[in-house]
Amino acid sequence: MCDICDATDPDLKVLDVFSPNPWQVVQCRKCDFVFLRNPPPYEKLESDFAWEKTSKKVTAKRHTKAPVQAAVAKSTKNLRRSILKRRKIRDLVVKHMPANPGTVVDIGCMKGNTLISLCKELEEAGHNTKPVGIEISADLAAIAQRKLRKIKGTCLHADALSALSSLPNQQSGIVIMSAYLEHEYQPRLVLDQIHRTLTPDGIVVLKVPNYACWNRLLTRGSWCGFRYPDHVNYFTPASLRSLAQRSNLLIKRSNWLDRLPTSDNMYAVLARNS
Repeated sequence: MCDICDATDPDLKVLDVFSPNPWQVVQCRKCDFVFLRNPPPYEKLESDFAWEKTSKKVTAKRHTKAPVQAAVAKSTKNLRRSILKRRKIRDLVVKHMPANPGTVVDIGCMKGNTLISLCKELEEAGHNTKPVGIEISADLAAIAQRKLRKIKGTCLHADALSALSSLPNQQSGIVIMSAYLEHEYQPRLVLDQIHRTLTPDGIVVLKVPNYACWNRLLTRGSWCGFRYPDHVNYFTPASLRSLAQRSNLLIKRSNWLDRLPTSDNMYAVLARNS
């Protein structure tokens, strides 16, 4: 079923060129949302399809299939990290966060490094924070918990929907979803829970692959945004906005610099609509 318009199988078109057996990438004929029709269950994402495992496999495959392209991509990524020091998620949080952030939730926190760095910076600026990581990978969650415990935070080892359901109403001032929502096969339910847990002036800062980017149109089935089967959703700026609206969230920021067609990724800041 389509999470944006509730269309069922008769309205879902299989995109054969993007669907390596046994995975079926489909496009909704009603709203154009593209997603994986047969995603793996959550328990598979804890171990077999955990990010740290699939990432190594995908990287090795790309180096074998297109070594020059892979090397250029790696060099560009390293350049951004070492010289440009791009910190887009951090910058968006700092610019749009509420006066009293309180609980800071990082969904798909991996080893907890981003969450720890952000909360330390906010604390140094005089804000009280309570860091909460959510991580489905058993190995990564164990590492994050050890690190977060040192700053009086915690990591919930669970799928995002279960973890969010355990959080109190309107207590989360900041929710981070960096390279997470594309992995979630129940994105609307997750956004519903985020809406419930957000403070009235809370924000959600996210990063997802941009299915509408030029690189995807040029490389088609070889696009770096395709990862089987752990990438479940393939968002465009329009489909991301529509999904947020279904959960009573609005796009607070997503300007052209946040969703350049030349970039494989896009960013957005969400807030409660009411």
